[in-house]
Amino acid sequence: MRKLSCRPSWIAAVDVFIQPMVEDFVFREALRLGQQEFLIGAQHAALIVASAYTEAMRGDTTLLDALCRDGGLTKPLHEALCDEARLRQAAGKIEVEKALLQLGMAMEELRGAPCVSDSRLVIGAQRELVPSSDLQSPFVAIGSSLIVCGETAERTECLWHPRRQSELLADNGCLVQVAVSFGDATTAGHTYLFEAAVNGECLLDAEERTDDNLQVVVADVNGRMARNGRHAFWLASGTK
Repeated sequence: MRKLSCRPSWIAAVDVFIQPMVEDFVFREALRLGQQEFLIGAQHAALIVASAYTEAMRGDTTLLDALCRDGGLTKPLHEALCDEARLRQAAGKIEVEKALLQLGMAMEELRGAPCVSDSRLVIGAQRELVPSSDLQSPFVAIGSSLIVCGETAERTECLWHPRRQSELLADNGCLVQVAVSFGDATTAGHTYLFEAAVNGECLLDAEERTDDNLQVVVADVNGRMARNGRHAFWLASGTK
């Protein structure tokens, strides 16, 4: 995808204005959940993923596989967690025991109070609907919290206009990402990235929204996907 973004020196200034509006849209319009309600569900999901990863570290990926199959994890994250577990097992019993000890401590920290540490709105694109061969669709990054994805061969300048953003929301929907952090200043902390795709009909018509057509998935744990850009599926092809 072709990119047009704010200069880095302006990102922080833009975020001051954009971030509160994005966060409000994410919870009020896209998720239609209060933050506290969302955090309760996020904590429950994080504990389930951590428990499944612990079992994978012991050699049983059944729970991780089921989470991916049922839409609880993105495929890239599922692959990364399974690969990590296999590498630890290949390294020997001592490495596995170290990993299990770390996971036990992580489970305790995940039972602490969660908080929303970041949120992002991706207009006009959803992870499962971005063609892996599409390198020509443009997008703009408006600060760090708003991404606007246009259609193939569309001029990037158009994507800055609110009217065009509204059209893309109606036609192609959006994807929201919410980072939830656990732990405090005395611990390293843990961050889980949650994603939800919302189609245009559900955004425009409240009656179209049901619990069945909104699925929140875990897309990243502690920055694993961010390190190779795979949480940002709009950046390039082959990241689904």
